[in-house]
Amino acid sequence: MEGQRTLIQFVLGQRMKLSEADAKLIDSLESEALEDFVLRLDKIQTPEDLQRQIAAVNQKDQRNQTFTFVTTPD
Repeated sequence: MEGQRTLIQFVLGQRMKLSEADAKLIDSLESEALEDFVLRLDKIQTPEDLQRQIAAVNQKDQRNQTFTFVTTPD
């Protein structure tokens, strides 16, 4: 996972200036969200795109966690 995060930061760094906050957001992504984020890299060209895609990945991850919580048998 650390290698994926480094690669993402490198690729995005070639397209735009990554802030320290952006790098921390990427570092905070867990495995499933990180994999989903990698699939969205081609949509990211600006810092605004980055924020939108991270929000979308986090929102999807939260929905998945809620679904798992609701459907887990006792």
